Amino acid sequence: MQGIGNPWTVFALRNYVRHWNPKLVFLSETKLKNKCMERAKYKLGYSNGLIVPSRGQSGGLALLWSGDTNLEIKSYLNHHINAIITKPENGFTERYTGYCGLDFTWSNMKEGSHRISLYLDRAFAKLEWLEYFRNPKVHHLAESTSDHCILTITNSPSRYREGDQNTKFFRARAFDRRKKNTILGL
Repeated sequence: MQGIGNPWTVFALRNYVRHWNPKLVFLSETKLKNKCMERAKYKLGYSNGLIVPSRGQSGGLALLWSGDTNLEIKSYLNHHINAIITKPENGFTERYTGYCGLDFTWSNMKEGSHRISLYLDRAFAKLEWLEYFRNPKVHHLAESTSDHCILTITNSPSRYREGDQNTKFFRARAFDRRKKNTILGL
C-alpha cells in the first residue's frame, strides 16, 4: 500500500519534515479520507491544512502549512490546490499551486511498446519570485514509499549528509527503482 495511510510513509515524511522544517507541505495521492488525513496532519506537526479527500483508493490531496504562514486558499479541485502566501513583513505575495496529474504528466505520444510515460516532479517559478528569493535551490530528495520524489525548495545547499542512514536507505530504494525503469532505446 502506498499513500500517506502507510505508517512507513508517515514515519519517513515526519523525518523529512523534522529535518527540513518546511512552512508548506503539499501531498498528492494521499489515498485518505478527511478524518485519517487530519490525523496524519497532526502527526506531521501541522495545525493548518486543506484536505481534498480521496475517491476510494485513489487520489487525495493535502496542503499543510505552519501557524506562522499567512496563506489563503484560492481554489481547489480533485487534482490541484491553489493558494496565495503573503509575507507579513513586506506584503510580498507568492502563488503556490500543487498539482497531481490524472495519469502521467509526460508521454512521448507513441503507441504500443514504444510508448513512454513518466511522472515529472518539478518546481516552477516566475521571475519576481526568483528575484525575491535570490538563490533558491530545488532538491529532489530520494523517494521513500512513493513513486514520486520529495521536492524541497531552499535558499541553501542540501542539508542531508551522505552518511545519513535514512538517506542511504531511500537512495538505495531509488537506485533499485531506476534500474527497473532504465530505457534501453527509443
